[in-house]
Amino acid sequence: MGSVRKPLEMPDTEWSTAKPRKVNLNRQGPLHVEVRANILEYYDQLKDISRLSDGYCLNEVLPGPLKDVGNGKRYKNKRHVLEDLAEAAVNGLSHVSWMDLQKRYCHGKSTANFVIPIVSFTQNNSRPPVITDLVILSHPDDCERIARAHVKKMPDQGIFLGDGVLSTTDVDMWREQRSHFIESFLPNASLANVFPVNLARVQKSMKNLEDMVNTTSDRVINMNEFLLYEAMAQLQLSLFGLSESFMDETNVPLRRAFDSVAEATGVISGGNGKYMDAKTVTTQATYAATWIARYIKRTQGKVGVSEAKDITQPEENSSSGCPMRGLAGPLSARIADGDNMYENAATFVFAGHDTTANTMTWLLFEVSQNKNLQQRLQQEADEFFARTNGNIQYDDLKSLPLLGRCILETLRLWPVVPNGTFRELLFDDVVVGPNGQPVKVPKGTYVQITNWMRHRSPELWGPDAGVFNPDREFTEKELGSGLPMAGFNPSSARFSPFTYGPRDCMGRNFAQMEMRVILLHLFHNFKFELGGTTARYNPDTFLGINRGTMGPQDLGKTEGAPSLALQLQVTPRRDTQVAVPGLQSKL
Repeated sequence: MGSVRKPLEMPDTEWSTAKPRKVNLNRQGPLHVEVRANILEYYDQLKDISRLSDGYCLNEVLPGPLKDVGNGKRYKNKRHVLEDLAEAAVNGLSHVSWMDLQKRYCHGKSTANFVIPIVSFTQNNSRPPVITDLVILSHPDDCERIARAHVKKMPDQGIFLGDGVLSTTDVDMWREQRSHFIESFLPNASLANVFPVNLARVQKSMKNLEDMVNTTSDRVINMNEFLLYEAMAQLQLSLFGLSESFMDETNVPLRRAFDSVAEATGVISGGNGKYMDAKTVTTQATYAATWIARYIKRTQGKVGVSEAKDITQPEENSSSGCPMRGLAGPLSARIADGDNMYENAATFVFAGHDTTANTMTWLLFEVSQNKNLQQRLQQEADEFFARTNGNIQYDDLKSLPLLGRCILETLRLWPVVPNGTFRELLFDDVVVGPNGQPVKVPKGTYVQITNWMRHRSPELWGPDAGVFNPDREFTEKELGSGLPMAGFNPSSARFSPFTYGPRDCMGRNFAQMEMRVILLHLFHNFKFELGGTTARYNPDTFLGINRGTMGPQDLGKTEGAPSLALQLQVTPRRDTQVAVPGLQSKL
């Protein structure tokens, strides 16, 4: 059995009364959350390592805000730049800030690489916080190449997720863990076998949504919250193999806890204590730790792909789904017998639901404003249910060309991980610099391969790059080479919603399955229009709230930290052609 460690780096009492002039950042041990969140108050203790021993400094050869520092310039000093970046981050607008910086310092080129300063942290403060350069990569000649060659992660995510498969900086450990977990996401051996659990939950959720609509006077529903709940339910019930009662009990408080802890421990690089409440973070961290301890007890006895193969007769396997006896909680089975149990349980909870939910949310946001497209999707859904007669199998989900394109276009225009991926260079490399000239990037440099600017670049996508158009011309690689929900990662030099292999998203096929079956049922049974405060959105400023993953801003909240909501008017369809099991319209 793998090891269990205490969760989130929580401080001892010495940190709890920390004052900027009395704290020594150079001592080892977890930093208090308030110290991290207000790290710029300790600016005088932060060592600046951006200039190498040979005098080479990336912020002098690549464009960026540090070239705009000094008397009569935009920024007084480097601290001023860091404060601006931190303010954007705490308000969930880092992606918007990067695009603005790129326009300002890269002559408006949406594919230009540039550099910003950051404060970088490590797990357990093994290396005290430092100021260093972060190269923001957007050039298509660099992004895929760098991501494929440099698979070592930056250390900052390890504050929360430790040495889990998503965040470990040990490349050998990452390879071992990925190899251990990958069977849980195999399309036929695993996902096709848990699909009946997913389908049953979706059918129940449609009845729940209908009840919500019929008990709400204006029929305005926060669909972001609905989808977040259902994505967490799908994860817990199918891949984790947990009971519905445990899921219902913990769904909302678990999501709240992880949102709070993730934000406090690493989402906001550079830190800003504007909305920080250490007591709340501590309470939420305790809940997250308690849930994971309860969950780990429930992983015992789960049956993964490896065990199911041992008890399944070869002749029972088929090309469609490879049915296996006893498969139950395939991901829990691998968490239970793997290393870093706590970290990986936290990793899959953190990364396994909100990305999918927010992608579906953004898709509904766009479709709610396009009646013609919504009708096309409803027609595709109606024909799907007529063709399958309500007896849906995993492989049936592959034959949804319009829905597939809408998902793809949502991942392009509204990438739910706008940050992309953060890496540390394993060896000296070069990237495209000003005027197309190569710029040396030394080993050990931190780079960020962002999605936001590339995915919206007119240089790469044409003049309608800012328009939701699922009928646009995608390349064969972006379409998944005609193999949706297979092992193929849909990506290209301009497009990387699941980042690039080999360190790409393991859960992308689970997400595809989940999104398709939920959206199919939604479009088959309901009509959607913008409603509530969302109907008054300003397209120039409604660009998402980025907390590591990105969702739509709650426009009804005017105080405190920005939060998420998508208010839609939801109407059951009277002309539904095929009754969905578990859903009978009351109208």
